Amino acid sequence: MDALVGEYLDVPILPKVSCKDEKTINNIFREKQLKIASECYSLLQNNLKNNLLRMIGSKDMVDLNIKE
Repeated sequence: MDALVGEYLDVPILPKVSCKDEKTINNIFREKQLKIASECYSLLQNNLKNNLLRMIGSKDMVDLNIKE
């Protein structure tokens, strides 16, 4: 039992905040949407750059700084 209590005390407390205000919920949802859209844009842009490099050069040509 003491070991379990010791383990529990070592775990940091992660507070959860809840809100029911419609404006705040909309803002949180909008931030999530913008983050997802930004990540998708970045991924598509990187793929486009690599595809353009392949079309211009050889099929094996890719920019190593661009992750796929």
